[in-house]
Amino acid sequence: NWYGFETDNFLPFGLLAQRYTNILDRIKQLGFNVLRLPFSNQALLPESRPRDIDYGKNYDLVGLNSLQCMDKFIQYSGIIGLRVILDRHSAEAGMFYNETFWHVNSFYTEQRYIDDWVMLAKRYGGTSVIAADLWNEPKKKVTWGYQNRTDWNLAAERVSAAIQQVNSDWLIIVEGIGIEYWWGGNLKGVAKHPLRIPYQNKLVYSVHEYCVELYPQQWFVNASYPGGPFPGNMRGVWESNWGYILRQNIAPIFVGEFGTDFLHEPYDSIWLPMFLKYINGEYTSDGVNDLMPGDFGASWAWWSINPDLQDYGLFTTDWNSVVAKKMDAIRPYLGPPLN
Repeated sequence: NWYGFETDNFLPFGLLAQRYTNILDRIKQLGFNVLRLPFSNQALLPESRPRDIDYGKNYDLVGLNSLQCMDKFIQYSGIIGLRVILDRHSAEAGMFYNETFWHVNSFYTEQRYIDDWVMLAKRYGGTSVIAADLWNEPKKKVTWGYQNRTDWNLAAERVSAAIQQVNSDWLIIVEGIGIEYWWGGNLKGVAKHPLRIPYQNKLVYSVHEYCVELYPQQWFVNASYPGGPFPGNMRGVWESNWGYILRQNIAPIFVGEFGTDFLHEPYDSIWLPMFLKYINGEYTSDGVNDLMPGDFGASWAWWSINPDLQDYGLFTTDWNSVVAKKMDAIRPYLGPPLN
């Protein structure tokens, strides 16, 4: 993850310190093969102009609006063999925490939400973009399988159908809801109400996972939580909320965000390796990988490379060197490079 397009910066952060192509090159050099790029619908408007940028370093972005800058990022990612996942993080810039639904007011309606995705699907068809992460972290009053206007699963089917009418190549990434779990992480509803989209083989379910520093969830701090105290309960927590989709081969899973700061020990040093092993096929505590030959675990994206957010950042403040402890933890689980 490299965030910023979704904020009122209207551009990924770091471009005061580095040229954007240098940062993309560094991501590729570190062994990553995909970049999740959050954006807001507001960033797609012609009047949305980037801020906090050194135009001496980023001379080819002079005079461009936010969407035109996104063109440059996507074009260069394709040149170096880095794939891109577009993540609709919010409607209004920087308003992710305040927005309850995928539509928020008389301007950012569901129709505008759909129309913007269709525009992007047309604009970036045949480029380095491989997927649409339809909506970041459904939360609060959002439901799944209730058959009413708050159902995210039904809205996801509507926007997926519209996207696939104009671009059937993209993967369609659908996050869960936030009831009694991390925002975007509860996919229990898939068991009885799986999504049905025109090109079903393009469907990917997605979750976000964090450790105790983001929020002291009950499975971390309550010794009487079902399944016992941490860390023995974690595989059961993952299995019940979304892991069953992976284990039963219902659909692929993409962990669109996860991370830790290594400042809340002993939790972090226990949770992170256990989680990485789980999403790569070690589903039980016996130490044996349960994947069948030719099968894969979940794909993932670290949150984030940015060095200035809650100490999750992979980069240090020079936007080039990395936090060794984090990189060392995730390096063994990197996917293969792409042409």
